[in-house]
Amino acid sequence: ASRKIGDAGFGDMPWARVMISGFATLLTHLSIKSELSDPMSGFFMLRRELYLEVADRLYGQGFKILLDICAAAGRTIVLRELPYRMRTRQAGKSKLGFQVILEFLVFLGSQLCGRLLPSRFLKFCLVGSSGVVVHMAKPGIIHHLLGYSFTAGQALALLAAMCSNFALNNRFTFSDRSLKGQARLKGLGSFIIVCSLGAAIALTVGETLHELGVVWWLSGLASTVVGAGRSVEFQREFHSDLENEALKHNSTSVGYAPR
Repeated sequence: ASRKIGDAGFGDMPWARVMISGFATLLTHLSIKSELSDPMSGFFMLRRELYLEVADRLYGQGFKILLDICAAAGRTIVLRELPYRMRTRQAGKSKLGFQVILEFLVFLGSQLCGRLLPSRFLKFCLVGSSGVVVHMAKPGIIHHLLGYSFTAGQALALLAAMCSNFALNNRFTFSDRSLKGQARLKGLGSFIIVCSLGAAIALTVGETLHELGVVWWLSGLASTVVGAGRSVEFQREFHSDLENEALKHNSTSVGYAPR
């Protein structure tokens, strides 16, 4: 069923949500070969034979199941769309949120690379990119606008980027094993310690370039690139250790009934 054909419509859905749906549809058509007019729709039926055909190839994460099925088919699916108009929500709330949006972007990224890269790796890269943005924004605010030293701006930017990366990875990349309460604070402290060597190298590179007369934003960019390249493996090892610890805990805490 589609909200974008015939006399169909979005009802009283807020205009911002309608715009988000339209943009998501545009990204979908650019990434995946599909004749769906409303790939974001969650109202559909399909034959059992089609599901069995694609079951082993489904991405299996997120809420856009129809889109996942069409992408996994790898061929043109014979379909028929019927118009429907949304009514006012009577109960519950929308599933749209930060994590759902990021899951959708990772899904499209997975399709663009032919599903060759694991979704968790793509999430890790997406979070790392956000850390670069945070790292570049902080020196500009602290050094250029507030007048603090370049070193102070870089140090605070590195700390902010590490905290941001940990928070996003904990909530998004490793949402199935996210840390909570005191464990989250302990994990953040361990994460900062693990990344400290890469941060120290980045700070040294940025400060050296700045003393040589390189403009502040270019020095900060070089510092960001060096720090990201040095820390990425440390971060992956850290989260791998967290994952192994969680699996170990689960295996010892879950009992199995005798045969």
